[in-house]
Amino acid sequence: MRESLCRCGIHQKMFVQYIILVRHGSRQKAYNRPRRTHNLENADYKRGTVHGHQSADPGKPGRPASLSLAGWLAEALALHNIEVWHVLHSHQEHAKETAEAYLQALRPQGLCWYNLRCQADGCLNPEISWHDLKTVSKVKGKIAATINGRALMICGHQPQLTWIANAFLGRSDPLPLRQSEAACLKIAPRPQLIWAIAGYHKETMSELRAKVQSKMNVAMFFAGFISLLLGVLFTKADGWPVGTQDRIWALFHYFGTASALLSVGLCVGAIFAYDRLMMPTLFWGGKPRNIDEDTHGLIATLRQLIGFTPIVRRPPSQAHWVIHSNMVQIWDKLFKPAVVSFFIGLSCILIAVMKPPILPALVLAGVLLLSFGVYRILRPELGFDD
Repeated sequence: MRESLCRCGIHQKMFVQYIILVRHGSRQKAYNRPRRTHNLENADYKRGTVHGHQSADPGKPGRPASLSLAGWLAEALALHNIEVWHVLHSHQEHAKETAEAYLQALRPQGLCWYNLRCQADGCLNPEISWHDLKTVSKVKGKIAATINGRALMICGHQPQLTWIANAFLGRSDPLPLRQSEAACLKIAPRPQLIWAIAGYHKETMSELRAKVQSKMNVAMFFAGFISLLLGVLFTKADGWPVGTQDRIWALFHYFGTASALLSVGLCVGAIFAYDRLMMPTLFWGGKPRNIDEDTHGLIATLRQLIGFTPIVRRPPSQAHWVIHSNMVQIWDKLFKPAVVSFFIGLSCILIAVMKPPILPALVLAGVLLLSFGVYRILRPELGFDD
């Protein structure tokens, strides 16, 4: 069965500048039929019109939510002159119907090729992709990046949509899409996630703000602990080593102290950044941002040096996407370097104070590396939901 589905895949090369990843809508879970034949929930095609116009309810799962979110996507595409030229979906019936619902919203506004039709690709089937990671490379091999303003829409399943996004973006972060929601990737000239089309979820906002508060508390505790430790070390110190034979220990002292102070500065920066994320969305603001990320100037150069990942645009991205993107960025670029800098500084200060031979110093470094290795082995694996 898997081999027959794979042979139904798309073989021609698709030259596009954007990839729109759409997660399938909520499906009717019929107990007496296999999953691949399940239809979209609330898929009533005869009713649902008001005065001749298609109605859509973002709070109603299934087809109504798909139509509503597709309308939001249409506004973003029209604003940036992006046209959908290809649509791929899995052989699952609810994925096909989700793709057709999106096209139903895009066609009347002239945002897709006039005779565009949805195409099924076996590489997107969950029963294949969940067990064969090579399907992601097969999907990527069918796409050629070019600057032409055209887009490919892929309607599929998790975690494959996350794997596809990470394959183009070169990272390993989850792509938090609910049913019927979409994310737009720009793959040329520089791969980046530019926006996400999602509904408003009050519970998600509450959970994210609680997580931001938790991270803020951790950063505050860490900054206070480092400051207290430095104060104790300076109080107990008998002075800096200044003799000719002690120059090497003086270098450890200076470097360790500078590294610890850098850690405090990064923690304070993380605290201010997290505090900014706690601001109510009513008072948010910012400068206008072009869809083409600025690659010139001192700030852009510094961002590229530290590996800064562009944050999703708002509008059209919802607030919880902006909070999540910034929260992850702050943790990776400020707090994690602060922790590494602290342990480097602490190790250098201990070496300068204890003046150990080479063997105890290696043992100390090995203990630190072992602690990080134990965490990597025992950290929780959370998994995906489709």
